[in-house]
Amino acid sequence: MKDLSELKLDLTPEALRSLADRKSKNRTESTSDITIPFPEELLQKTGQEDKTKG
Repeated sequence: MKDLSELKLDLTPEALRSLADRKSKNRTESTSDITIPFPEELLQKTGQEDKTKG
């Protein structure tokens, strides 16, 4: 039971906020190099695949 009480102390709103800030910063850094295709490009790809199937 003592371990649980210690964990509860670590889960204060401030601690959660700091953790969320760290995660969001890591996400922006890691995803900045990745290019995400726009919906138009995705539609074109699916259209070409459908044509080749038929």
